[in-house]
Amino acid sequence: MGANSQQEWALLLFLIGSTFLPAGLFALGPLFWIVGLACLIASAVWCHRIKPLERLEQGTSLENVSVPPKAKRAV
Repeated sequence: MGANSQQEWALLLFLIGSTFLPAGLFALGPLFWIVGLACLIASAVWCHRIKPLERLEQGTSLENVSVPPKAKRAV
């Protein structure tokens, strides 16, 4: 589901939090909505923290887009 394993775990934490929060608010009590809210916050922090790592894992560097690529010469 995620591009790497850390994103998958953060997404799973988000899904758990988005399930526990409304369940706690409407039926199961304060323990569940506190856990759900904590999961959502932890997931958001985790996703924000791993976002800069995406470029480093791909091994690509940022290129200057103002310089056109060199045209191939006809042989």
